[in-house]
Amino acid sequence: TENEYALAWEAYNELVAAQLSAGSTAHALLGKGQAAQAEGEIDSARSAFSSVLKPESPPDALFEAYRSLGLLEFDNGGSPGKVRELLKSALKIAVKARIPRDSRDEIAVIAALSWAKEGDLDRARRELEAIIKPKRRSSRAASAARSELIRIAFQQGDLEEMRNQINALLISDPSSEYANDAIALAALLTDLKDSPDAVRALGKADLADFMSDSETAIHILDSLAISGSPRLVEEALWRMYRIELNRRRFESALGLLNRIIDLGGAALRADLALFHAGQICEENTGNQQMAAEFYERLLVEYPDSPLIDRTRRRLKTLI
Repeated sequence: TENEYALAWEAYNELVAAQLSAGSTAHALLGKGQAAQAEGEIDSARSAFSSVLKPESPPDALFEAYRSLGLLEFDNGGSPGKVRELLKSALKIAVKARIPRDSRDEIAVIAALSWAKEGDLDRARRELEAIIKPKRRSSRAASAARSELIRIAFQQGDLEEMRNQINALLISDPSSEYANDAIALAALLTDLKDSPDAVRALGKADLADFMSDSETAIHILDSLAISGSPRLVEEALWRMYRIELNRRRFESALGLLNRIIDLGGAALRADLALFHAGQICEENTGNQQMAAEFYERLLVEYPDSPLIDRTRRRLKTLI
């Protein structure tokens, strides 16, 4: 929760102030940066990570600092060139820091995606394809690369390439953490097989959001949510919800969840919307009574939901 991150920030601050060894101080600064990032304090996180970049810091801490700074810039609209520079610095230290190959390849995936941030989707695709080599086809990084190739095809409106990449991921690594997202996109293609233009519009919205143009993404998705089929409306609402949640616009995110809930039997994941609505009220807006109401509705209206046990546990803490 946000309170836990604030407590973690204070604890790491005390460790830094204690003037411990260079290694301990570096790792405390990394923890401080991670806590700040979780709180949405981007400048504070950047400052903490940057403070690790000293000759006396151990290689593993330097690697993590460069990696964290690169990801921070990538996720918060930083210059793609700067992202690549930071990640390249991390990769230079990786061998000395004894960082596993898969972890290094995961950084290469982000570096490849920085080209997409500049609008060069073809260069991004080539960089991702280079990561997928026969000897590493079952690696986590290769699956991450395939997952991003699916997304690029989605953003380019190439539905056939989407299907090919989805199949490649599910065949090469069916237990991958990326498999569920691939299956969900495959289901979306099937459900909207008669509406290819709608799928392409979703892809355009995804690209706009990826390039930090959230307003354009919201505009596209809102149009789909007004005039589309129930399946398309729900998909558009979920995508808008995730954008607003990432922007920490919790009231707006809650409103979108309520629109999904109001779809009733036409919604595939109304139970999940109720659960997330309860979470937002409980953890972000501070409305414990409303949180309890959302959880109670889930228990009553969706007794077979896989979220039942988690919902009961959360409800007990509120009563």
